[in-house]
Amino acid sequence: MAPEDFFTQMFLQPLPSYRWAIGKEHGGNVLGLDDLKNNALLYTAGVGVASDDAPREKAHELVNKMCADLSDFAKSVGGDMDFVYLNYAGSEQDPLSSYGAANVEFMKEVAARYDPAGVFQNRVPGGYKISKVE
Repeated sequence: MAPEDFFTQMFLQPLPSYRWAIGKEHGGNVLGLDDLKNNALLYTAGVGVASDDAPREKAHELVNKMCADLSDFAKSVGGDMDFVYLNYAGSEQDPLSSYGAANVEFMKEVAARYDPAGVFQNRVPGGYKISKVE
C-alpha cells in the first residue's frame, strides 16, 4: 500500500446559528436543528483508490478512524451533536434517526399519506428508508 494508491476529499459546510431562529419562525425544519444554540459544521470525507488492486478495506478503515477521531475531538470541546446529514452519511450510519423522534413520526405520516402502497419504501432499492427507522 502506497500513498499514491489513494486520493482523498473532504469538504466542510458551515451552519451558522442565526439559521435556527429563522427556521423556527417559518415552522421549523424536518432535520431537527431548531433547538441548536451554536454554530455547527457539517463535513464529509471520502477516499478513492487509484487502481482496482488498491486495498479498499484499509482505505475505508482509515476514513472511519478519522471520523471517529473528529467526533472524539468535538465531544472534548463540547461541539458534538447527534445530527447526521443524510446526503453526507456513510452506509453504516443511520441519519434519519438523528432527525429527532417528532420529525421521524412526521416523515412516517407524510410517507403514509403520499405513498400508501409503500412503493418508495419497498420497491425502490437503496437509500435510507423512513420505514426502517424505529
